[in-house]
Amino acid sequence: MLGLPEAREDAAPSTTVEVESKSMLHLQSSDVQVFRVALYNRKVRALVRERKRHGCFGDRWAEIQSRDVVARDEEEARLLIAERFPPEDGFVVARIAPAYVPGPRWPSACPAAVAAR
Repeated sequence: MLGLPEAREDAAPSTTVEVESKSMLHLQSSDVQVFRVALYNRKVRALVRERKRHGCFGDRWAEIQSRDVVARDEEEARLLIAERFPPEDGFVVARIAPAYVPGPRWPSACPAAVAAR
C-alpha cells in the first residue's frame, strides 16, 4: 500500500502524512554527484525565429532549459544527457557544472538569512 502509515480509529484526523522519501540531494553513494545541465534545441530556436513551430518539441526549447543529472563525473553526465536529449535531434548543451559544492554549511537561498549573517 504505497508505504503509507495505517490509519488508527482512535487517532485524531491529520492533514499531514509522514512518508519516507529520498531526494536527489541525499545520495547513497559518495562516488556520484549532481550536475546541473543547461541545454536548448537549436532546431526549435531557428524555427521560433522564423515564427514557425517544431513538429515534436515545444517552443520552450528555444530557450535554455535546466536539468539535473546524477553522475560520477562531467563526462558521464554528458553521456547521460545525450542519451535523453540527442544532439542529432538538435539538442545543445550550453553549460554543465556541479549543482552544488558540498561544504561545512549549505548557503541559504533566503536573502534575509544571508543579510543577517
